[in-house]
Amino acid sequence: MEAVLKPTPEISNWVDLPVRVAMVAHGVRIGFGADSHEALDQLTSTLPPGARPARENGVDVTYTLGSTCSNPAQPGAAELICAVNGELLIRSASSEDVLQTLERYMHLHVAEHAPRRVFVHAGVVGWNGMGVVIPGTSYSGKSSLVAALVHAGATYYSDEFAVVDAAGRVHPYLQPIQLRDALGLRDPVATAKVPLVMGKVPVKIGLVLVTGYQARARWRPQVVSAGTGMLALLANTVSARRDPKRALRNLTRMLDGARVLKGTRGEATAAVRQLIRSGYLAS
Repeated sequence: MEAVLKPTPEISNWVDLPVRVAMVAHGVRIGFGADSHEALDQLTSTLPPGARPARENGVDVTYTLGSTCSNPAQPGAAELICAVNGELLIRSASSEDVLQTLERYMHLHVAEHAPRRVFVHAGVVGWNGMGVVIPGTSYSGKSSLVAALVHAGATYYSDEFAVVDAAGRVHPYLQPIQLRDALGLRDPVATAKVPLVMGKVPVKIGLVLVTGYQARARWRPQVVSAGTGMLALLANTVSARRDPKRALRNLTRMLDGARVLKGTRGEATAAVRQLIRSGYLAS
């Protein structure tokens, strides 16, 4: 997909392209340039939640998207070429591949470089005014647990990032929930069945669930220390190495007063029922 093809088109500077716009997402200023309005719309469709227009001067990172014909014998065989700061990110005839790669790269860049907030790979819901955070990497089962909590009446905040401000509150990161099938592929049918009620305001965290899925496991969570919770959160914090001082400060404030539960779980719906029965989630 990223093999060197000839002729290799020149990647233009974003300000030299005919269509461009600047946006800011969580304090990161992003410049977009494209060779058509359609391509620009594709670029900006990958923006993180909460992005808004900004001035073009002084951007932190630039993305460009253009098209070319990789095979002169087949004039219709066009490729999309995406570049970051003038360097090739991906080129492919599949717009889906290009846009998914771009979206992952951009969201992680914003998560690492956001100047005031700390991004933790985690699912987040609100429950009777209390925030619940589930740290975990992709394929750890956090999205299915978030979906089960939402089905039980929770408010949806995110299935990708807990966005923690300097006061320790978690802000909504409202991208569509991403459920997967048994093969690990995105399952739009299951996703469409989740009745999302969106969180609108920052929430104080009352419960941290350190858990992962294991088939046929019976979830018997144990209350563990805030230090154990901190280790799990730091292991999933995007900017932990780049800015450890800020990560520790924000996460310490987030954990203040929160209960931390740890344990392997089985099926998500059963785990949520257990949480409610145990009193960790007030019904």
